[in-house]
Amino acid sequence: MKIKCLLIGLLWSSMVAVAPAKVIYVNKYATGANTGLNWTDAYQDLQSALGDAVAGDEIWLVAGDYRPTDGTDRYQTFALPTGVALYGGFAGGEVSREERDWSAYPTFLNGDIGIPGDHRDNSYSVLTITDPDEFTIVDGVEIHNGSANDQEIGTPPYDPARIGGGILISTTATESDYRLTIRNTRFFNNYAEFGGAVYGDGRNRNNIGIAFIDCTFELNQAGTGSGYMTTLGNTGPQGIEFVGCTFFNNSSINQGLLFILTDTEQPGKLTIRNSAFLENESDLIFAKGVASDHTLEVIVENTTFRSNISANSGFNLFRASSPSLNVLLDDLVFRGNEGYNQLIALGEPDTVRIIRSSFVGNDVITLMEGRPRYFRAEDCRISQNTLSGRAIRMEGIEVALLDCVLEDNEALTLVDLNESPAGDTHYPEGSDTEIKNCTIRGNVAHTLLSVVGDTLRAESLLIADTESSGAGAIAFSPAHGQVVNSLFVRPELVPGKEALYSSQARSELDLINCTFYNYIDSETGTVLFREENRDDDATVQIRLLNSILWDQMQEEHSLFLLQNAELSIAYSLLRSENCEDLFRTEPTRYGDPFPTGVNCGEGLILGTPPRFVAPASANFRLEACSPAVNTGNNALLPATLTTDLAGATRKVYESVDLGAYEYQGDIPVLEVETEIVPASAEVGNDGSIAVIAVNGGTPEYTYSWSTGDTAERLDGLAPGTYGLTLTDTNNCSQEFELVVDVASPVIDPVTTWGAVLYPNPVSLEQPGRLQLTDAQITGLRLISLQKQVIWERNWPVGQLQEELPVPEKRGVYLLELTDRDGRRGYLRWIVQ
Repeated sequence: MKIKCLLIGLLWSSMVAVAPAKVIYVNKYATGANTGLNWTDAYQDLQSALGDAVAGDEIWLVAGDYRPTDGTDRYQTFALPTGVALYGGFAGGEVSREERDWSAYPTFLNGDIGIPGDHRDNSYSVLTITDPDEFTIVDGVEIHNGSANDQEIGTPPYDPARIGGGILISTTATESDYRLTIRNTRFFNNYAEFGGAVYGDGRNRNNIGIAFIDCTFELNQAGTGSGYMTTLGNTGPQGIEFVGCTFFNNSSINQGLLFILTDTEQPGKLTIRNSAFLENESDLIFAKGVASDHTLEVIVENTTFRSNISANSGFNLFRASSPSLNVLLDDLVFRGNEGYNQLIALGEPDTVRIIRSSFVGNDVITLMEGRPRYFRAEDCRISQNTLSGRAIRMEGIEVALLDCVLEDNEALTLVDLNESPAGDTHYPEGSDTEIKNCTIRGNVAHTLLSVVGDTLRAESLLIADTESSGAGAIAFSPAHGQVVNSLFVRPELVPGKEALYSSQARSELDLINCTFYNYIDSETGTVLFREENRDDDATVQIRLLNSILWDQMQEEHSLFLLQNAELSIAYSLLRSENCEDLFRTEPTRYGDPFPTGVNCGEGLILGTPPRFVAPASANFRLEACSPAVNTGNNALLPATLTTDLAGATRKVYESVDLGAYEYQGDIPVLEVETEIVPASAEVGNDGSIAVIAVNGGTPEYTYSWSTGDTAERLDGLAPGTYGLTLTDTNNCSQEFELVVDVASPVIDPVTTWGAVLYPNPVSLEQPGRLQLTDAQITGLRLISLQKQVIWERNWPVGQLQEELPVPEKRGVYLLELTDRDGRRGYLRWIVQ
């Protein structure tokens, strides 16, 4: 094993030990032989070092200001040969690259030739790189004052007078791969018609892959692509990569701070990680593939976009378009951006995932819009945005919004998903929408949430404290829709509008285990649900199941306004005391209503408060003794639903609870111990019931008898059944039915049955005996004077005497004898 490891180590050393052919030293202040062989004899001019360098060489550059020419030829540039690495940031005297400090010893590649400070006569490109490979490196320099501003020379956009003000990367072969690394480099105050800071020219179907690592782009300008632009070619599988980069105060007139245009069949890739885009005035990212079979992958991770401004109203902060495009946006922050048409414009890509990202305080038209085949936004926060359009507008085969918070936004429509009716969508395969574990609260919009398309699966939504002026705060009109485990609370609607709205001619919507609270207002004419359409053949079915509808209005009013729908309600708790009062049909803006069917099914709880924990503070969980606990229908639950809106177990007891929340605690069971004295046959109203103990619940207890009494004891009772409602301090209650019987007649056992008990008194050490002359006795009980039963036994039929056990304690006892007619007699028995 040791030999094997040694061989591997030697092979690795042989691979990585491609030491540069030589290090070429440059120090404009050197006074030596000007040979570039060491620091003492360093070249005084960078152009000399570049002319001397060959593939594998490194150029070490001392801090200072280096310009392509002392003259005014704008085509003069620093030309970096293939395979040469250029390192800046040296003080002079270092023996390794690791010793340098480019921040303390800045090295400037400066295109400000001609008149100082006048960009109109600066170098077209400060640095040019032709046919770079993986050993071509630019590291630790600042490139500034390039100005490729000629608008008349050459065929756009390829003339060097118009492209790549900072760096121009060009290729000479056909269908070849080129690579380049640029690290620790600052691009400052460069300009070009195309690619202000960097331009990669991949004509002839070439691939250019570049890694920008820990670079800064500041005050660069361009007609297109002020930070970086690549065109007509591809990025290759290695892609264009920005890691740890900052883009600050750049501007572009047309298409993007970063503009990636590719036209080959090979896959293209753009990756941005751990970066920041701050206070730029431009489209920021525009990635576009133009070949029909081209696949473009865009990945942006852990990156901030803050306080950027659109240069014109048609700009988008991020735009990606390709016949085959996959986009991943992960852990991004969009904050305080202004003026953009869309922050994220997606065209018609294959797959888009936006996860762990926040959109806060932006003032734009729309946050994100597109027609991706597969769209997924997960764990995103959208808050405090001012939108004249939409927060999210997506249409696709599968559209999912998961674990997202949309809070305190102003918009025309907050969320618009699969807006086309079933069968009319952009995708003939159909369109499925999933919304799960989302909070929509405190927003102002014409319509908050609009979903059409083929299918809708909505689970665990919290929609609260919203303000809507449109035809329905929430427009659910899928061909097949299901909303479960959701809470809808306190909308503010304009008079005559509704909380939920449907207008599709063919639609099914199931509302299962939902809670609606204060969602209607009889004074303004708003209702919970409105369905209307003009299709004589419309088939709209609405089912409300395992749900709670409650408000604080005192008078009865309609919740459903129906024009041509079938409504079914079952296993639900409703404010109304009459199910038929929940709906109405009346003429609408389209004329007389069509026939409407309503089915008030089984399991309804009408007019009984649901007993939420604290609705005033938005706690709509159920109290222990809510009538909604353990009263739902398990068969109505979707098979995959295992948790409630709070993420707790969905079914705790035998039956699921009603509404969005499942009660998780113990259901209190109240029990009472009573002492009931039968009414005598002779008097008739001398019975009594006394509660002597309560078990379960939480003291203190209150008593409510069917007689109207509230004490623990009732006296003077005639034979009959008496109801008791026992309530604890938590308002949990239990009902009991207690029966006062007619007392059996009491007779003289000595006279009737010839009963003799002896010895009497009896001692603890000896047994007792009962003797009879009439064998009609069926049972015996020995009772203390405190009415405690000591023992009880059956008397054998026809028997006239038997030995009896003596109590263990001294005292006076009663022996109760009962015959087959229920008559009772008593003998006193003294134990001493």
